[in-house]
Amino acid sequence: MALDLDVSQPSISRWVNGHGMIPAELVLVCERIYGVSRHDLRPDIYPADAPAAPPAWRGVDQGTERVSFNRNSGLQGQAA
Repeated sequence: MALDLDVSQPSISRWVNGHGMIPAELVLVCERIYGVSRHDLRPDIYPADAPAAPPAWRGVDQGTERVSFNRNSGLQGQAA
């Protein structure tokens, strides 16, 4: 698992033993690789009873619209 996620083995041990949580940026990777639901991995950021996302913003993990901040031109909406 440590090799798959490019993290140290002690990090994995901490997560498994409840002394830390898997980082948010790795939750979706673990879900894809191991088939464990994002809710089971991090219920604090992926609650089971979460309402459906509004159509205007479906979230980064679904690969939809993004907003970026460009120093020269301010806020810009960009399609993924």
